[in-house]
Amino acid sequence: MNPTLHKQLKALARMDEAVIATLKRLYPEGKQVRFWIMHGQESPSQGTVIGHQGGEFGEVIVRLASRTQQVRRVAADQIL
Repeated sequence: MNPTLHKQLKALARMDEAVIATLKRLYPEGKQVRFWIMHGQESPSQGTVIGHQGGEFGEVIVRLASRTQQVRRVAADQIL
C-alpha cells in the first residue's frame, strides 16, 4: 500500500473514533432524545439512544418510542 494513502486512512480512522467518542459523551446509550426524522414534521420524534456511528454526519442510533419501536440512524444535527 502507498505510504501516503496508509497515513491518510489511519488519520481518517482516528477522526472517526473521535466523532464516536464525542457522540457517546453527548448522547450516552439509554438517554432519551427528541429529534426530527423528516422535513416538514410537525412535532419531533422521541426515542432512546442504543448506539453511535461516526462518519461525515455523526449518527446516533435510536429506538423510536412509537408503538413500532423501529430503529433509526439520526444525524446528530437533527437532535434537539
